[in-house]
Amino acid sequence: MGQTTDKPDRDAQTSAGHRVATDDRDDWMLVVDVREFADHYVIRAELPGVAAGAIKVAVEDGMLLLSGERPRVWHDPQRPHPGACGQRHFARSISLPFDADSRRFDVAPEQGAVEVRFARLYAPVPDALRELPE
Repeated sequence: MGQTTDKPDRDAQTSAGHRVATDDRDDWMLVVDVREFADHYVIRAELPGVAAGAIKVAVEDGMLLLSGERPRVWHDPQRPHPGACGQRHFARSISLPFDADSRRFDVAPEQGAVEVRFARLYAPVPDALRELPE
């Protein structure tokens, strides 16, 4: 359906209009992709540097809530490579599509990403049924 990048100082929306909360504390980016299928939705969030076991997923009031810990990265001009030290909490919320079943979902965490699959409450109506006869 669409892809959005979570950047500081603004709220982002997917092409389907699903809201993604933003964080203005640093320039770490969270990319969210919402895909629509006939019987389900897949929401995939790219979480650079976050271990699979550090990703927490919850659903509340029509929102997918992602949170966890990620490494804090500093860029030191004296060092050619960025270094990581310490942890930093992240939390993001994504509006679910209106017909996503918030009680039926599967979570597949991986290193640096998480994929959440939601069943659809209603099957889409085929285009042939939408047209009115002339």
